[in-house]
Amino acid sequence: MSPETVSGVVLSVLTASAAILAVFVVVGSPVERRIVQEQTAAVIHDLLKDAPLLGDAEAPLAAYVRSMATPDMTAADAASRAANTALLRKAVLMVGACLVAGFAAVRVWSARAGFAFGPVLRRALVSCLLAAGTETAFLLLVARHFVSADPQAVRLMILEALEKDAA
Repeated sequence: MSPETVSGVVLSVLTASAAILAVFVVVGSPVERRIVQEQTAAVIHDLLKDAPLLGDAEAPLAAYVRSMATPDMTAADAASRAANTALLRKAVLMVGACLVAGFAAVRVWSARAGFAFGPVLRRALVSCLLAAGTETAFLLLVARHFVSADPQAVRLMILEALEKDAA
Protein backbone atom coordinates (compact mmCIF):
# COMPACT_ATOMS: atom_id res chain seq x y z
CA MET A 1 0.00 0.00 0.00
CA SER A 2 1.20 3.46 -0.79
CA PRO A 3 1.73 6.01 1.99
CA GLU A 4 -1.05 8.12 0.48
CA THR A 5 -3.54 5.23 0.73
CA VAL A 6 -2.58 4.45 4.33
CA SER A 7 -2.85 8.14 5.22
CA GLY A 8 -6.28 8.30 3.64
CA VAL A 9 -7.47 5.28 5.60
CA VAL A 10 -6.13 6.72 8.87
CA LEU A 11 -7.81 10.08 8.31
CA SER A 12 -11.05 8.47 7.15
CA VAL A 13 -11.26 6.34 10.28
CA LEU A 14 -10.47 9.29 12.55
CA THR A 15 -12.93 11.69 10.93
CA ALA A 16 -15.67 9.06 10.69
CA SER A 17 -15.21 8.25 14.39
CA ALA A 18 -15.52 11.91 15.28
CA ALA A 19 -18.64 12.22 13.13
CA ILE A 20 -20.24 9.18 14.75
CA LEU A 21 -19.52 10.60 18.22
CA ALA A 22 -21.08 13.92 17.26
CA VAL A 23 -24.17 12.25 15.82
CA PHE A 24 -24.68 10.11 18.90
CA VAL A 25 -24.36 13.14 21.17
CA VAL A 26 -26.90 15.13 19.17
CA VAL A 27 -29.33 12.41 18.10
CA GLY A 28 -28.55 9.40 20.29
CA SER A 29 -29.68 10.78 23.64
CA PRO A 30 -33.32 11.19 22.50
CA VAL A 31 -33.19 7.62 21.17
CA GLU A 32 -31.93 6.39 24.53
CA ARG A 33 -34.72 8.28 26.32
CA ARG A 34 -37.30 6.66 24.03
CA ILE A 35 -35.87 3.19 24.70
CA VAL A 36 -36.14 3.76 28.47
CA GLN A 37 -39.74 4.92 28.05
CA GLU A 38 -40.61 1.84 25.98
CA GLN A 39 -39.03 -0.45 28.57
CA THR A 40 -40.99 1.28 31.34
CA ALA A 41 -44.20 0.88 29.35
CA ALA A 42 -43.44 -2.83 28.83
CA VAL A 43 -42.89 -3.35 32.58
CA ILE A 44 -46.14 -1.53 33.38
CA HIS A 45 -48.01 -3.57 30.79
CA ASP A 46 -46.65 -6.84 32.22
CA LEU A 47 -47.58 -5.82 35.76
CA LEU A 48 -51.07 -4.80 34.76
CA LYS A 49 -51.71 -8.00 32.81
CA ASP A 50 -52.00 -9.55 36.26
CA ALA A 51 -54.55 -6.91 37.39
CA PRO A 52 -57.55 -9.23 36.76
CA LEU A 53 -56.10 -11.52 39.43
CA LEU A 54 -56.67 -8.70 41.91
CA GLY A 55 -60.41 -8.92 41.39
CA ASP A 56 -62.22 -6.07 43.15
CA ALA A 57 -58.93 -4.44 44.09
CA GLU A 58 -58.62 -2.89 40.63
CA ALA A 59 -60.76 0.20 41.41
CA PRO A 60 -58.83 1.05 44.61
CA LEU A 61 -55.61 0.50 42.65
CA ALA A 62 -56.73 3.03 40.03
CA ALA A 63 -57.66 5.51 42.78
CA TYR A 64 -54.28 4.99 44.44
CA VAL A 65 -52.42 5.53 41.17
CA ARG A 66 -54.41 8.73 40.52
CA SER A 67 -53.39 10.06 43.93
CA MET A 68 -49.68 9.22 43.53
CA ALA A 69 -47.32 12.15 43.89
CA THR A 70 -44.54 12.69 41.41
CA PRO A 71 -41.18 12.67 43.21
CA ASP A 72 -39.00 15.75 43.01
CA MET A 73 -36.13 14.63 40.80
CA THR A 74 -34.52 18.07 40.45
CA ALA A 75 -31.37 17.19 42.42
CA ALA A 76 -31.00 13.76 40.78
CA ASP A 77 -31.52 15.27 37.32
CA ALA A 78 -28.90 17.95 38.02
CA ALA A 79 -26.39 15.35 39.26
CA SER A 80 -27.05 13.16 36.22
CA ARG A 81 -26.70 16.14 33.88
CA ALA A 82 -23.38 17.12 35.51
CA ALA A 83 -22.04 13.55 35.25
CA ASN A 84 -23.12 13.29 31.61
CA THR A 85 -21.51 16.65 30.81
CA ALA A 86 -18.23 15.56 32.41
CA LEU A 87 -18.30 12.26 30.50
CA LEU A 88 -19.07 14.07 27.25
CA ARG A 89 -16.20 16.51 27.86
CA LYS A 90 -13.79 13.59 28.39
CA ALA A 91 -15.00 11.85 25.23
CA VAL A 92 -14.69 15.01 23.14
CA LEU A 93 -11.19 15.67 24.49
CA MET A 94 -10.12 12.11 23.74
CA VAL A 95 -11.53 12.10 20.21
CA GLY A 96 -10.18 15.61 19.61
CA ALA A 97 -6.71 14.57 20.75
CA CYS A 98 -6.83 11.53 18.46
CA LEU A 99 -7.93 13.72 15.55
CA VAL A 100 -5.16 16.26 16.14
CA ALA A 101 -2.54 13.53 16.53
CA GLY A 102 -3.80 11.73 13.42
CA PHE A 103 -3.87 14.88 11.30
CA ALA A 104 -0.39 15.85 12.49
CA ALA A 105 1.02 12.37 11.81
CA VAL A 106 -0.48 12.23 8.32
CA ARG A 107 0.69 15.78 7.59
CA VAL A 108 4.26 14.91 8.62
CA TRP A 109 4.09 11.64 6.70
CA SER A 110 2.82 13.42 3.59
CA ALA A 111 5.73 15.87 3.76
CA ARG A 112 8.28 13.06 4.14
CA ALA A 113 6.77 10.74 1.53
CA GLY A 114 6.18 13.57 -0.93
CA PHE A 115 2.45 13.32 -1.60
CA ALA A 116 -0.20 16.03 -1.44
CA PHE A 117 -2.07 16.33 1.85
CA GLY A 118 -5.12 18.16 0.41
CA PRO A 119 -6.64 15.31 -1.65
CA VAL A 120 -6.18 12.87 1.23
CA LEU A 121 -7.90 15.31 3.59
CA ARG A 122 -10.79 15.86 1.17
CA ARG A 123 -11.40 12.10 0.83
CA ALA A 124 -11.35 11.75 4.61
CA LEU A 125 -13.87 14.56 5.03
CA VAL A 126 -16.15 12.91 2.46
CA SER A 127 -15.96 9.72 4.56
CA CYS A 128 -16.80 11.79 7.62
CA LEU A 129 -19.88 13.28 5.94
CA LEU A 130 -21.04 9.86 4.73
CA ALA A 131 -20.65 8.37 8.23
CA ALA A 132 -22.47 11.30 9.82
CA GLY A 133 -25.26 11.16 7.25
CA THR A 134 -25.71 7.41 7.64
CA GLU A 135 -25.77 7.57 11.43
CA THR A 136 -28.16 10.52 11.46
CA ALA A 137 -30.57 8.83 9.06
CA PHE A 138 -30.52 5.60 11.06
CA LEU A 139 -31.05 7.29 14.41
CA LEU A 140 -33.79 9.57 13.10
CA LEU A 141 -35.62 6.60 11.60
CA VAL A 142 -35.39 4.87 14.97
CA ALA A 143 -36.43 7.99 16.90
CA ARG A 144 -39.13 9.36 14.58
CA HIS A 145 -41.91 8.55 17.07
CA PHE A 146 -40.08 10.16 19.98
CA VAL A 147 -42.25 11.48 22.80
CA SER A 148 -40.55 13.79 25.25
CA ALA A 149 -40.06 12.62 28.83
CA ASP A 150 -42.85 13.52 31.24
CA PRO A 151 -42.59 12.98 35.01
CA GLN A 152 -46.25 11.94 35.00
CA ALA A 153 -45.81 9.47 32.12
CA VAL A 154 -45.63 6.30 34.23
CA ARG A 155 -48.71 7.25 36.25
CA LEU A 156 -50.62 8.07 33.07
CA MET A 157 -49.55 4.78 31.42
CA ILE A 158 -50.81 2.81 34.43
CA LEU A 159 -54.13 4.69 34.42
CA GLU A 160 -54.53 4.14 30.68
CA ALA A 161 -53.88 0.42 31.06
CA LEU A 162 -56.32 0.18 33.97
CA GLU A 163 -59.02 2.03 32.02
CA LYS A 164 -58.55 -0.26 28.99
CA ASP A 165 -58.77 -3.28 31.26
CA ALA A 166 -61.94 -1.96 32.93
CA ALA A 167 -63.66 -1.35 29.57
